Order: sequence, then structure tokens, then C-alpha cells
Amino acid sequence: MKLLVLCVLVMFSVGAFAQITVNGTEPANNSTNVPSSTVVKIWFSAPLDTTKTFEQFRGFITSIDTIENRWYSADAETLYLAAKLNPSAAYFMMVYWVPGQGGSSISTPFRFEFTTAPSFSGYNVSGSVSSSTGGVSPAYAFVGLSSNSVVNTEPHFIAGIVADGDGNFTIPHAPNGTFYPVAAKDFNSDGAIDPSTGDPVGITGPIVINNADFNGLFITISVGEPMTFLAAVDSAAQFAGSKLPGFVLKYVETWRADSLGRGVEGWEFYYYNSLKDSLYRVRPDNFGTAVEPLYMPWYQSKKHEKVLSNIAGAASPTVFVTNVEAAGGLAFRNQSVPDTLIFRRTLHLGQLSHEEQMWPISDTSQLYWGARYQFDRQYTRDSIQTIIAKYFVGDYATGNILAVTGVEGNETLAKPVRYSLDQNFPNPFNPSTTISYQLSNVSFVTLKVYDMLGREVATLANGIRPVGSFSVTWDALGIASGVYFYRLSAASTVNPAVSFTQVKKMALLR
Repeated sequence: MKLLVLCVLVMFSVGAFAQITVNGTEPANNSTNVPSSTVVKIWFSAPLDTTKTFEQFRGFITSIDTIENRWYSADAETLYLAAKLNPSAAYFMMVYWVPGQGGSSISTPFRFEFTTAPSFSGYNVSGSVSSSTGGVSPAYAFVGLSSNSVVNTEPHFIAGIVADGDGNFTIPHAPNGTFYPVAAKDFNSDGAIDPSTGDPVGITGPIVINNADFNGLFITISVGEPMTFLAAVDSAAQFAGSKLPGFVLKYVETWRADSLGRGVEGWEFYYYNSLKDSLYRVRPDNFGTAVEPLYMPWYQSKKHEKVLSNIAGAASPTVFVTNVEAAGGLAFRNQSVPDTLIFRRTLHLGQLSHEEQMWPISDTSQLYWGARYQFDRQYTRDSIQTIIAKYFVGDYATGNILAVTGVEGNETLAKPVRYSLDQNFPNPFNPSTTISYQLSNVSFVTLKVYDMLGREVATLANGIRPVGSFSVTWDALGIASGVYFYRLSAASTVNPAVSFTQVKKMALLR
């Protein structure tokens, strides 16, 4: 599942809880000759809630590529980040939100920069941010330069700044190259920018920096509406008609729908060409249309679906969602769950019988609407765990409910009392296997796979995880047969002296 990138771009705002400030950093702002192996320290004016996620794209934005570990001081007022830096490179970090104890957050966005070189280099990029949405001010918007396009892809920021109270900005020390400007605000101050909740976003075409400052960069931020089904169908059909001749539509889904059946993260359309045995996913949203070939085995079930030759005859997703709500969806999403869980409503259109979800359908030759109501725990911008879910199947043409499952859970509510790493299953395996582990403390976790020579093959987990039980599936595509080792390292975010490391062996047989 690919979430819309702008739903996980997290930006600055000045929120209602103005209780925490940054008292200092190490390296200090504008430091030079910083060692390549560095522990970045950030001192706050009040204790943080160490049980909540605070990391890249949730709490801070940075150009540092590798953060190997992170932990807090005993009083929870200092954050430590063990970073690996490249030689002769400049880095920036922006702290815009922190999970303070008692619900407090940072009062003033804080930015600092440093370099491993003897001095800074690069050029200034200046301009202004404006807003086309009433009630949304461009003041203190984040402005960043990404080295890649952010349409349906994750950004890689190389430089950034916070606009002033009038929306004006100057980004310093930008290198030569082609970059994609982004501006946004976390309007509701929840630590994550999400257009579906009213957060404004603006993107422009690429700019080129060539041995000179770049002036006059103007970006307009606006609040967009979630994409309707009919608009997505039209966009996908036009795109496929010109870019994918000979392909037929097999399946449609959105991984997050609102109460009106609109795709708040866009829609995904799967097109297949049997002569070429090629499967493509077309993803229209309010920021453009992206297309990508799909080779991974977990997508291949889509090509076995029936052709959606009469998508215009499908019931409105608004009607279907209304029926789902009445058939138990409303009660499911209103149940009492921990506030760390996020509700998602996913919608699916197709034959469904070839899908992994085991939809409760009676006639596998027909087309259906499907809905999955689920509560998820989100650890990082691309790591999500579904805790409980409920499934609904509806008539393709009318949206009437045909079948409903009971609630399915993927996690025990009992908290582990110790760290542990389980043996993978199945073992031996081909081509995928599942590795489970348990954490008795909130910890920074890395789970990596190595070959017999000790060379790293894959990283399966890298970030902060709460107390609980977890499972990760490794799809060893393109990996040769042989014996491999997987290593779990976990260090408490409150007390780094509390840690756990274990290695186990597994075998891949082709």
C-alpha cells in the first residue's frame, strides 16, 4: 500500500499548545567540521511523552539520511539522535512538533544547520508563499526543496526554511541541481500534514539552481477536497487510454475513504495486458496522475480479476458507504479503542475472490463493492499495523450489503513482559517468511537480514515502536538460495542501558 506522500509530509504550524521551546542543540546552529559519526542532541524546556512517536516526518524534518538510533535523557527533556553523515555535506533539521507530556507541544518552530565541511557553500532560494483558501494564512508555512517530484512519491528534502509572518522566505545553502519546491502547513497542529483534514499544500514545477541564487519562487497553498470516484474514473480512463493501449481495467481501490466515499488519498486503478503479462497501477489524485509497473507477487492477484468493463454501472461509493455504516460500520468505528489507533475506511471494487482478505462472497464469478473498516497503529510514515478490522461486501450495481464478517484482530491486548525474537515461519521458506518479535519497553528497533558473509541484505524495521507484539514479512525477491541470519536490536528510548539483541538463522530454498 502506498500512501499519498503529502499525507505523510509533516510541517510547521503554531498550535494551541505553546508550552515547549528548544533550548539548544549540539551541533549548534551553523557549526562546521562536524564529525561524520555524530550524536545530535536537542534540549527542550519541558519533558516529552516518550511513549509517542517522534521522528523524521513526525516531529522533525531533516536532510540526514541515516539515523541509527535515538533515545531520551532520564528527565525526558533531551532527545539524542545517532547520525551518520557524509563528508563535505551540509545538513539541516527543523523541529516543529513534539509530543509533550500533558498534550503540550512546541511553541515556536526551530531550525538549525551544520556541515561536515570547513565552511558552508551553496546558493539562496527566495520567494513568497500565498494562500488561495480563505482562513488559511501563509504565515510560518514550511518551504522545502525536494530532490525528487512529490507527486505520489516520498520527498527527499535537501534544504528548507520557515516563511516569516508575511509568507516571505529565503532558503540558504541550496546546492546546484534540479529541485521540486513544496510549501505546506500543519493547520490542525496534529504533527502530520493531511489534506483530508484541511491541511493546505502547494507544489510547483521544478527549479534549476546553476551557480547562482534563485529569486522569485512563488508557491500557493490551498486546501483540496478528497477525490470523488467519478473524477478518479475519468482521470484514470483518459490516462490509460493514451499511455496504456491494449490494457484493461481489473480492479479499483482506495486505501482511505471519507464518509462520502471519496478517496482522501486518491484512488488506485489496476490495468492488465494479458499478451504482455504486464500489470500497471494508475493513481490519480488532486496533485496529478502517476503510473507504475507492478512486479511484486502480492499484487499479482489483481491480474486474475474479471474485467471491469462497465465501471459506469457500479453503484456510487457514497451509497455503498451509507449502507456499510447502517450494517455495522458506524458501531465499529465508534467503539472504544486506545487513542493511539487510527481509523481507516478502505474501499475495493472488483471480483474480490482473488484477494488476500478472504472476502465472504457467495458467487466468486461476480463483481462486488468491498469495504474494510480497520483500526491501525502507525509507527512511521510507511509502517502501519492493522489491529482490528471488519469486512463488508456489497452488490456491484446497487451497493446493497450482501455479507459482513465479524471483527478480526491481529494483536493480543496483553503486553509483553520481556523482549523476545521468534523463529521465522515458515522455515525453510520460498519466497517469503514472517518474523515476529516482542517489546516490553518503548524502543528504537532495527531488524536486519544478513548473508553468511555478514553483508546486509535487507532492513525490515528501523524506528521507534511501542510496547507490543509485531510481525514483519520478508519477501526475498531476487535473493539467492542459502542460509541467512536476522538480527533484532532494541534499545529503550528512555534508558539506552535497557537493550536487547538477538540473532536467529533461517534458510531460503528455491
